[in-house]
Amino acid sequence: MNTLSYKGFYGTVNFSEKDECFYGKIEGIDGLVNFEGESVKELTEAFHEAVDDYVAYCTAEGITPHKSYSGQLNIRIKPETHSRIATLAKQAGESINAFISQTLDRRVAAMLMMAGMIVCAAGVQAQEYGFEYKDFPYKRTLCELPTYTAGTQITLGAPDITQDGKKLTGWRFEGQMYPLGGAFTMPEKDVVIESIWDNATGITNIQGDKTPCTKVIENGQLYLIYQGTKYNVQGAEVE
Repeated sequence: MNTLSYKGFYGTVNFSEKDECFYGKIEGIDGLVNFEGESVKELTEAFHEAVDDYVAYCTAEGITPHKSYSGQLNIRIKPETHSRIATLAKQAGESINAFISQTLDRRVAAMLMMAGMIVCAAGVQAQEYGFEYKDFPYKRTLCELPTYTAGTQITLGAPDITQDGKKLTGWRFEGQMYPLGGAFTMPEKDVVIESIWDNATGITNIQGDKTPCTKVIENGQLYLIYQGTKYNVQGAEVE
């Protein structure tokens, strides 16, 4: 089905042989707003006018222009697709829900950008930046690396992985450390997240012996917990 887009709204396009004209309606709103025209030019102008009138009406009445949704969506997919999603989500260290949500976000953003419906304040299309994990044993099975617009909140992977006697314990970007499953805000540039690995049998403690201690990351800083006391990486006790 053909569609028109304008100011973040889109409308369906149909043709009536009986009336010999094009017609359509604005989609994604709480209400019914139709438009029509005898040519593509007239139809486009009528659509723009309908959107402008609808937005003006909503502003005057204090109504939210776009239809509101709960954010909960039940979908039916092929069992084999479900299985592949589960495998990819596990490899990425994400829940199935998070994997599907982020995949849909990227797909929707790409389609809206192609339609010219995502713009920034300067009036140019919002740019997307590459995102990838470095030195990560499991790669996403995608034709290309995922991309995100600046400001997008990303849930970092949280896989339970051990390789070559070392266990994945966190992530690092430009000196800032993040825990597995932590939140990451996409900057205005391509991102390569480094993986942090520690001995799977335990971390040598501050005293230098082989008694393992616990590593934690708080507010981007690395600490060691040894016998109930927290230390920084220089070995100083932290209150």
